[in-house]
Order: sequence, then structure tokens, then C-alpha cells
Amino acid sequence: MGKGVGGIKEEMTIILIFAISFFFFLLLYISYGNDGQRKKKKREKMRYKCRESRRRLMAYSVCSIRMKMESISYI
Repeated sequence: MGKGVGGIKEEMTIILIFAISFFFFLLLYISYGNDGQRKKKKREKMRYKCRESRRRLMAYSVCSIRMKMESISYI
């Protein structure tokens, strides 16, 4: 790891790249899943499922970012 501010900036850029790619993948996954559900089920059920899945995905993404932060700090 680099000394001083430079090392911190490098770590932050790596974390940002991971987070942006992860959220982009999640957005694609959510939009693709919703299209499939609209065709199969009624809109009310779909809306409820979307809310639930979004809550779970947000919790999961926060946990994964924390895990990445911890793993980077251990190195």
C-alpha cells in the first residue's frame, strides 16, 4: 500500500469501481426480472415482490460493500 493520501485514493477508486459495477449489474438484473414477472403475474403481486426484493438487494449490497471494505483493510 502507498503511504499517505495517495494510497487512500487508490483504495477508494478500487472500491468505487467495484460498487458501480455491482450496482449496474443489480439494476440490469432487477429490470430483467420485472419484465418477466409482468408477463406472468398480476401487477399488484408484482409490485409487492419488487418492493421486497429491492429491500433485500439493498441490504445485500450494503453487506457486500462492508465485506469488501473489511477485506481491503485486513490486507
